[in-house]
Amino acid sequence: MGRYVVGELSHSHSIWNADLRAGAGEQELALDILDLRAITEACQRVDCVVHLAALDFDTHSASHDYMRVTKEFESSLTLIL
Repeated sequence: MGRYVVGELSHSHSIWNADLRAGAGEQELALDILDLRAITEACQRVDCVVHLAALDFDTHSASHDYMRVTKEFESSLTLIL
């Protein structure tokens, strides 16, 4: 889903795609969404954040981990923005 959204938004906006496993593209940024310092630095260059980061169900993580990742990232964004 993230790649689709990046593709659609890139038609009319400058996009930085931040992902734990970022590709080699010039608009790719390797970033751990739980790293507050990295998020703070990355957000200095943006006007808007589209949050699609989440654990994939294929990781077979426990349900509390899905919620923890989402809550921690959203808390970080609240502090930064």
